[in-house]
Amino acid sequence: EQLVQLNYKISHNSICYFRFKTESRPQSFSLENEYFKQDHLVRTTKSRFQFATIISKNIEITSRIEWSIYTAVSEKQYGILFYQDLRYNSDNDRIKIWFRYAGFSTSDYGTRIYTYENDLLYHFSIPAFYGKGNRFYCMLKYQIKNNLSLGLKYSITKYTDRETIGSGVSEIEGNKRSELKLQFNYRI
Repeated sequence: EQLVQLNYKISHNSICYFRFKTESRPQSFSLENEYFKQDHLVRTTKSRFQFATIISKNIEITSRIEWSIYTAVSEKQYGILFYQDLRYNSDNDRIKIWFRYAGFSTSDYGTRIYTYENDLLYHFSIPAFYGKGNRFYCMLKYQIKNNLSLGLKYSITKYTDRETIGSGVSEIEGNKRSELKLQFNYRI
């Protein structure tokens, strides 16, 4: 496994980076002419370019594009993801808003791409993007009083390559999955 990252500070308010990661590992496959499974080398290569800039005291924008290549035996699969983030903080930091639009297209689960998402307090979100589609989320944090805050997150993922999402008891008819979270926090 190898990882290289190059960071470049464009200006006081802007930074970009390029990351390249490759990983090789053996995996068992049964090929057409083979009776028993044999280990073959599988290689995953991921590249990422990200640019972030502070537009004003209150607004920050981040753009990312990421590629994934999965090579097994003689087959190659490809994946790509891009997203645009917009973050807003009010002057007094009582209101914070996050927006993200992401588009993705991958050949298969082998080329899935993970990306971190902002979420409510005590929640954690790193979805795996695979297939074809797009995702949008908006999150709001409002500090009502010093010890009382409201958090709200709405997200929707729409797939363009399937008519059902998930499997078994968690299967959803249709190609859209949405989620709404509401959270009140009171500190004593």
